[in-house]
Amino acid sequence: MNTTLSAPAAVIPIPPAPLRRHRLRPGLAAALLSLALTACGGGTTGDAPTVTLASTATSASAGESVTLIAVASSDLGIAAVRFYRVDTSTTTLLGTLNATPYQFTTTVPSTATDTVSYFARAVDADGNTGDSEDVEIAITD
Repeated sequence: MNTTLSAPAAVIPIPPAPLRRHRLRPGLAAALLSLALTACGGGTTGDAPTVTLASTATSASAGESVTLIAVASSDLGIAAVRFYRVDTSTTTLLGTLNATPYQFTTTVPSTATDTVSYFARAVDADGNTGDSEDVEIAITD
């Protein structure tokens, strides 16, 4: 059998289909990204940061200043530490610090009697929060 090779046929390029441009609404894009990160193990974690609070005084007079000192940690990094005072049935945000040292000076309310309680709330880079135990300051006359 005698086989001869012939010249290849001319190759005609086929142009690619035009690209379609899609626009996602910002909310939809964020939801899709969050879903994708969660599905692959990324996104927010369930681990709360830890925070411990101490005070420079265990007792103080009404109107006297005390300094609250917090130590906070998280594997994601601490974004902020917020300091609160607990009054009978309300919680009052006193201030927020975004960098160490987490030291906040406050004045004991002039209406305070018996004790005043304070706590700190740490917020990590993913928005997870953790609260310290309360620190009580005894009010002296």
